[in-house]
Amino acid sequence: LTLGLLLLLGLTLYFVGSSRNYSENERVSRQLENGRYAMHVLSEDIRHAIQEELYDMLSRRRSVWTG
Repeated sequence: LTLGLLLLLGLTLYFVGSSRNYSENERVSRQLENGRYAMHVLSEDIRHAIQEELYDMLSRRRSVWTG
């Protein structure tokens, strides 16, 4: 009986530890995915801003050349 209770206690502790590890891994995975998404959005915004700035610079040069 005592041996069975010790075995049950060990399995319970193992299960609780595994559940905590799984939850922590899920949390970290969500944070990483959110970070990747944020980097994607920022890089797209920066790329568009650079393209707009280059377009504006070229437009100003053309108006100087043609004007």
